[in-house]
Amino acid sequence: MKKGNTQLAQELDTAIQTIAQVQPSLQETLFERYFRNARYTFSITEEQQEYLQTMGKIKVLCVDNDAPYVYLKSGKPAGVLVSVLDGFAEETGLEVEYTFCETKEEAESKLKEQHYDLMMGLPFTSRYCVKIGFVRSKSVVDSTLAYLHNSSSDSHDTVAVENGMEGYVDSSDFENVITCSNAKECVEAVNKGEAAYAVGDRSALEYYIYDTYSNLLTSNITGAILSVLTAILVVAISVSLHAKKWGRKTKSFRSQLWRRASSSPECPTTSARL
Repeated sequence: MKKGNTQLAQELDTAIQTIAQVQPSLQETLFERYFRNARYTFSITEEQQEYLQTMGKIKVLCVDNDAPYVYLKSGKPAGVLVSVLDGFAEETGLEVEYTFCETKEEAESKLKEQHYDLMMGLPFTSRYCVKIGFVRSKSVVDSTLAYLHNSSSDSHDTVAVENGMEGYVDSSDFENVITCSNAKECVEAVNKGEAAYAVGDRSALEYYIYDTYSNLLTSNITGAILSVLTAILVVAISVSLHAKKWGRKTKSFRSQLWRRASSSPECPTTSARL
């Protein structure tokens, strides 16, 4: 295009705007296809592949109701972490065996009964991993810590906190603290009026807001970043290396959750502020 050809420049701008309206993800798609950074590519060595074949299967212990990361959907494993692990297994030829339980205490009991390679569905602090004999993986997805409250209530006396997240929360402003097994129970506590506030992973809280169609609100806790990860007992190869390949894909996770929530006429748009 010659310098000063404003008519052509205007036509190009109009065309770009039209494409953006019709296919808003085109630029991201083109970047992924032609310019994707090689560091997101997953590969293993022959030696690692040989070792993986000796494993046969990866046994994974999951604590249910940690959506959107790991949960049972129609009786089958689902969630972001399940998708990452299934992708890892498909590329390496491994089999994944998922075992689900309801609570942290039940999971600890199962660990005493038999061997598991991975754990998912809990806040895995370094101290807790030392206690159960596991190590933390690298972060698979970064999320934020958030408050959940009922806009129709002025009470500030009780806060519900997920078991294992007590260290992330400043509860000094509340008279009482309720410890819940998971984010779903935290949402239910606020919804039933048992707690004025809840604190937890924002994506999990918003998932269950939609799931129960409750008219609750979330607000970010500034500067509070959570790393969603797995706990590993036997490290044949870090699953989180494979998760890096998903890094760019997880950026669109919140928008997908928002589209899912806003597609339901029963779900108030104020319940998910992404």
